[in-house]
Amino acid sequence: MSNAGDNDEVAGQAKEVEGKVQQAVGDLTDNSTLKAKGRRKEVEGKAQRFAGRVKNKVEDAVDAVKDKVEDLTHKDHPKTEEDKRT
Repeated sequence: MSNAGDNDEVAGQAKEVEGKVQQAVGDLTDNSTLKAKGRRKEVEGKAQRFAGRVKNKVEDAVDAVKDKVEDLTHKDHPKTEEDKRT
């Protein structure tokens, strides 16, 4: 299963790169406004990537809790013959 945060991580990384390119163009053209816009876009990308990583961590934690609950539930009430043997 793909984590929801993966999309944010990829989009954030793309935004970071775009911002760095924009800053470089601003440097080359001596355009401080373009450099500032590029810096802002880079920071937005970093924030988006961070949000994606947080989403993935939360999803992983929720999955771990669900697995543990399922393990505990099945331990008391085995559903399959294999479960009954263990």
